[in-house]
Amino acid sequence: MGALKNDREAMAMKSSLTSAFYIAVAAGLIWAFVTDKINKSILIGGIGLFVMIDLVSVASNYLNEDNYVEESEHQALFSPRPVDQQILQDKDPYYRVLDATRNTYNDAIQAYWHKSIGGYSPAKMEIYQDLIDMHMGGAQSQGHFNTQVLNMLNTKYIIFPGPQEQAVFQPNPGANGNAWFVDEVKLVKSADEEMLAMKAPALGDTAMPAGGAWDSRKTAVMRDNIAKDLNVYQFGKDSASAIRLTRYGLNDLSFVSNNSKNGLAVFSDIWYPFGWEATIDGKPAEILKANYVLRALKVPAGQHTIEFHFRPSSFLVGDTIALIASIVLILVLAASIWFMMKRNDREVASG
Repeated sequence: MGALKNDREAMAMKSSLTSAFYIAVAAGLIWAFVTDKINKSILIGGIGLFVMIDLVSVASNYLNEDNYVEESEHQALFSPRPVDQQILQDKDPYYRVLDATRNTYNDAIQAYWHKSIGGYSPAKMEIYQDLIDMHMGGAQSQGHFNTQVLNMLNTKYIIFPGPQEQAVFQPNPGANGNAWFVDEVKLVKSADEEMLAMKAPALGDTAMPAGGAWDSRKTAVMRDNIAKDLNVYQFGKDSASAIRLTRYGLNDLSFVSNNSKNGLAVFSDIWYPFGWEATIDGKPAEILKANYVLRALKVPAGQHTIEFHFRPSSFLVGDTIALIASIVLILVLAASIWFMMKRNDREVASG
């Protein structure tokens, strides 16, 4: 750990000294131009040369002969397998795939063709990692996949090794879809109880867990401190109740719901409190947390349009600051050009 810290400090010191050198050179060139020791062409050429040197030196740290790969070799990594091509014939825009032929949580290639329940990200949410550990092949699940957790994540297809090491797939008829109305809520007091309440048979296993199996389509598991008023909220569903996805986007989702009763809808999307907003017929709605990682909404009886939008305040603030900075930069540039033109006019008049 100490060696790593020393390396980081050395890298930071080298970067600081390099930056200081380029800043000093740029300042010297500007000073020489302002004091009429060099002309404009030398100023522009000098700054341009040092910018090019800096760009090349930085780029060479990340793109050099050591990491050069032939284009054909690179493209081969992303060539679809026959099993991928078969699954892609499904034109449903939003479902997930479990690929058991790869390292589910440390291989990102699978996400090139499918919306995967796994993949790799250094910024993985802790609640999702907890779900992996407990119910989706992680350490505490002993490599088993909870069928009801796969269903609630709308895992529509499962890829597994076939004969002669050829990947094959199997549809999952139990996938819940993008959203559904539940019959009941099971309230628990802690995260541990929430996880334990989601027990169900493992993939490929018909043995029922002790105490019975949880059905994700019928029962939502929620923490009692999050769902305080659900004790008095009367909800249900009729035989024709449904929620249908009408628009899919990374930052925007739209659904149409139909239910003759007040309903509690669970959505197969990860709960994240920082930026996601929900509306029902354009009116704000509270996003509840269900099944440890998913979103839920109280939906009034009747037909409604439900929308989710990702609008993080940090992005909006940053966007505003960037806009103001761009305007200031343009004004400074315009003022510089105006002063330069005035200076040239004075030189012509005096000469």
